[in-house]
Amino acid sequence: MKLKFAAVDIGSNAVRLLFMNVYIVNGAPVYKKDFLIRVPVRLGEDSFMDKVISQKKIEKLVKTMSAFKNLIEVNDALDYRVCATAALREAENGDEVVAEVYKKSGVKIEIIDGDNEASVINSNDVIDELEDPDKNYLYIDVGGGSTEISLFVNRKLVKSRSFSIGTLKILNDQVEESLWIELREMLKEFKDTYGNIYGIGSGGNINKIHKLYGNTKGKFITLDMIKYAHDTLSGMTISDRIKELGLRPDRADVIVPAAEIHMLIMRWAGIKKIFVPKIGLSDGIVKNLYEQYVKKKLKVVV
Repeated sequence: MKLKFAAVDIGSNAVRLLFMNVYIVNGAPVYKKDFLIRVPVRLGEDSFMDKVISQKKIEKLVKTMSAFKNLIEVNDALDYRVCATAALREAENGDEVVAEVYKKSGVKIEIIDGDNEASVINSNDVIDELEDPDKNYLYIDVGGGSTEISLFVNRKLVKSRSFSIGTLKILNDQVEESLWIELREMLKEFKDTYGNIYGIGSGGNINKIHKLYGNTKGKFITLDMIKYAHDTLSGMTISDRIKELGLRPDRADVIVPAAEIHMLIMRWAGIKKIFVPKIGLSDGIVKNLYEQYVKKKLKVVV
């Protein structure tokens, strides 16, 4: 049995549409990615700098959502959900953008807060798939406008928090020093309390850094590897990153601050390596959609 769901992640740097097939094997769901479409709308450029989303970006988002809706329909997805994160939740006209997109495309966008974002990401249950799930793990999701941090001890969520620290904000020098201090103090407390901590990284930047400089067979990347990646990428121009490494323009500039964020988190928490399972918000959305689908089916049966 195969079910298909779709998830849209409206981030600060890009808008992504993920199609996921869910196979029922021996009564349990098995998730397999079908395909992903990414459009570099980059709402964060407007939101973080001007505090409002420009009409030009709104129109681009409307066209993107209209196209995504058509793709969802022709691919016969059972259900879909559209979530927006830091760029829209920090924009002063975020609600107006959501209303205009709905009016022109028929697509309903949910602006989720940082805690909700972390909760959806954490629902991926990646820890259960690791070789030693009973260790202490810090889930790190770095985006353009925010970074979500979640600590798991013995498979249980101990603490989760969203920080307004992101790659686009670093590029534009918009991260307050107090946030770095709060993040450092929280991570040092984790280190002092729980000792050895391992990392789990999600997001396009850590996936790309891992692909270029990490251990692809072991699906992990060490602090030394990330430092080497950072130093190498910092020594290249954005143009060279595009030409020599094949990076997209909207990835070529944010990948360096992404490496910086990961290095600081790892140093402050005493993390030596990060596992990179290539999952994120969209994957969590699909899992939630499947769980809702099952609950509805059970209600019908009852």
